[in-house]
Amino acid sequence: MATPIATLLLLLALGLPPSSVSASTGSSGITRSAAADVAALLAFKAQLSDPLGILHANWTGNTSFCSWLGVSCSHHRMRVTALVLNDVSLHGIISPHLGNLSFLSMLNLTRTDLRGSIPPELGGLRRHRFLALGNNTLSGAIPSTLGNLTRLEFMDLWQNNFSGQIPQELQNLRNLKHLDLHKNYLTGPIPDDLFDNSSFLTSLNFANNSLSGAIPHSIGYLSMLQLLVLQFNHFSSPVPPSIFNMSSLRYMYLLGNYDLNGTISGSSNNSFSLPMLEVLSLGENSFSGEIPLGLSQCRYLRALSLTINLFEGPVPAWLGEMPNLLLIFLDHNKFVGPIPGALGNLTNLLSLDLSSCNLTGQIPPELSGVTQINELYLHDNQFTGCFPAFVANLSQLSHLALANNMLTRVVPTSLGNAGAFVVLSVAGNQLHGNINFLAALSNCRQLSALSVSSNHFTGGIPEYVGNLSSQLQYFLATQNMLTGVIPGALSNLSNHNVLDLSENRLRSRIPESMMTMMNKLVTLDLSTNGIFGPIPDQISMQSNLQALVLDSNSLTQAIPSGIGNLTKLQYLNISLNNMSSTIPASVFQLENLLTLDLSQNSLEGEIPTDVSQLKQVGAIDLSANLLFLLPTVIIVVGAVILGLYMMIRKNVKKQEQRVISPDNVGIGTLNHRIFSYHEIIRATDNFSDANLLGSGSFGKVYKGQLSNGMVIAIKGLNMQLEQAVKSFDSECRVLRMARHRNLIRVLSTCTSTCFIYYFSTSFTTIANSLLLYFKIPLEYGSVGRASRRSDTFSYGIMLLELFTGKKPTDPMFVGELTLRKWVHQAFPTNLIGIVDDQLPQDSNNSWNDFLEPIFKIGLLCSYDMPEQRMTMTDVVVRLTKIKKDYIACTETV
Repeated sequence: MATPIATLLLLLALGLPPSSVSASTGSSGITRSAAADVAALLAFKAQLSDPLGILHANWTGNTSFCSWLGVSCSHHRMRVTALVLNDVSLHGIISPHLGNLSFLSMLNLTRTDLRGSIPPELGGLRRHRFLALGNNTLSGAIPSTLGNLTRLEFMDLWQNNFSGQIPQELQNLRNLKHLDLHKNYLTGPIPDDLFDNSSFLTSLNFANNSLSGAIPHSIGYLSMLQLLVLQFNHFSSPVPPSIFNMSSLRYMYLLGNYDLNGTISGSSNNSFSLPMLEVLSLGENSFSGEIPLGLSQCRYLRALSLTINLFEGPVPAWLGEMPNLLLIFLDHNKFVGPIPGALGNLTNLLSLDLSSCNLTGQIPPELSGVTQINELYLHDNQFTGCFPAFVANLSQLSHLALANNMLTRVVPTSLGNAGAFVVLSVAGNQLHGNINFLAALSNCRQLSALSVSSNHFTGGIPEYVGNLSSQLQYFLATQNMLTGVIPGALSNLSNHNVLDLSENRLRSRIPESMMTMMNKLVTLDLSTNGIFGPIPDQISMQSNLQALVLDSNSLTQAIPSGIGNLTKLQYLNISLNNMSSTIPASVFQLENLLTLDLSQNSLEGEIPTDVSQLKQVGAIDLSANLLFLLPTVIIVVGAVILGLYMMIRKNVKKQEQRVISPDNVGIGTLNHRIFSYHEIIRATDNFSDANLLGSGSFGKVYKGQLSNGMVIAIKGLNMQLEQAVKSFDSECRVLRMARHRNLIRVLSTCTSTCFIYYFSTSFTTIANSLLLYFKIPLEYGSVGRASRRSDTFSYGIMLLELFTGKKPTDPMFVGELTLRKWVHQAFPTNLIGIVDDQLPQDSNNSWNDFLEPIFKIGLLCSYDMPEQRMTMTDVVVRLTKIKKDYIACTETV
């Protein structure tokens, strides 16, 4: 304890005169205890930044400290008894000097922007009754010294960053009435004996933490408890039966623990007695069994939520005898049977959710009695019969979900007369007729979501659809039989986010006004209709668009270059149309694009070689067009592989069989020549197996010799495969334009059945691999699909095949054994045992030194998961290094 002189010196140092201590005892004019309180308050202030200057302006020496903002003193002595500064922006930490306020009984610093930890010194405030530090950013463990506050009645530490376990010492708080620790990061179990001495506890809230284990039985013996909130933790096991037998409990929230299980105290009335219960929330757990009959005796029950559990049996009819019920949430359970008509007696009911429960039968007309209802969710059941016409008379009904049932017949045109709908979904039924009921929905000026998808609606989309609420954000009419045009009046719905008219029979152009006026669209899906004409150039104005789905229509002309302005676009699908011209380069600059599908159109030209800006893309499909791609990476890596392979062969085998070079037979005479089928028969000895080089997905590759002596390779297509026929013209165009000294060049074709290539015995294995594996990158624009590292996989497998002489389809690869696994098993100690026998072996050790890095590249490139594969840039770097090292090694030999 500070001496009076020391306290006076502290006051002077802080700029406060001794008169701020309004004590009248002692010759010095100040009491030691009062001075200590002032010092504690000033030390507290010193730890705060006080950004609004509230304490700076108020806690001054001009007034007694007992008159300072938030400070209260006892009437009998000048001692601080309360410090209440809730909702004052203090910004700082709690000073441990507050522990010197020995008469303090109330500390309320709620919502004051405090950080740091709770000083353990606060545990010395033995007169303390009220501690409120909620809604700050305090952290660390809850001090065990708080268990010393044996007079404490109110502890409120909610919404901070406290961590660790609940201190067992809190069991000493025998006068505690209110304990709130919700919205922290507390872990571990609740101590079993935490509430053994808490007979006065009326409110307990541990929600939104990470507490685990079983709920202590002792909670069930808190006879005065009215509020129990344990939701959104990780509690498990059955709930102690005693908790369902608490005579004072009014509110029970066990929502969102997921692993609480078992039945609710069996089925007898004696095991369930909560006579004062008003709210029971047990959703998102694993409770099973039937709803206990004892719940019917809860005459004050206003809200019942059992959502997402495993409850079974019928929906109890006695629920209709509980007149105070306002909310019933029984969705996502295993109930059976029909909706009891008795629920229509609940004239005060505001919300009823019976969705996803496998309920059957018709929707009872007695529900017309719930005249105050706002929300009715009956979707994802097996209801049959006519559309419930009575819903049109529920004047307060704002949310109606009847989707995914088996309702039939027409929707009454009176639907929406009351004008209250905000969300309406009748999707996934067997409703038919036209959609003229949309006219009455024009009265619903707050309507934000409307779904009529997956029914049998016919006729056109009426023009008055444009009169629907300006608040409408979602209009889904997919999978019907709607015909006619897309009305331009749709453009009036300027706040629209999602428009889905896909899979209908619409025959229309895309209205330009939609592109200019509906500029908040996030998703536009018009796929699988008869949409014709061009994509409007005004598409560039859709700056919020994330998904543009126009596939399976009859769209024509060029893809607008303005699509490149749609910087938020993630999904672009214009496949199965008649689009022509080139793909705008701007399409390949959409950084957020995840999926690009332009397949099966008449697009042509070269695909840009630099697609590095497609940073997020996971799938590209440009198949069945007239496109070609000559990626720089393919050329470079192909050249390095071929060069390395040839140098190895040159060093190992000094002489090779001489063959007629293309230069010796006059290439010019072969250009653009179409070979006859009989010439190919003679050249391949009637496609003899002795001349078979390999097999591809659409045919086989043979070696042949022309009458002038030139050796060629013939790739024959299997014309019984429809995709091979479709791809022939595109492949002709691509391969004819391919020009590089390390790519095998196409000489000509034989009618429409095969390609003719140059051939050299030095390239026997390589030609086979290139024809089989370079097909993937070459067919980016004809029949292939590509992800970011699909080419890397092809190179890896090609490299393994090149040096082993084994194809992935070799008969030896059965069951789980693959080419890659076979190589991996031999790597790195037994690579000599898997090298191609036809590849001459080097007599020195340098050969072994280069097998390992080559096979390592093949393995690293051919991982199943694309993200595990090497990048093509790294492939080039490593192969180039191997090449340099090999040259240096062989030159010294």
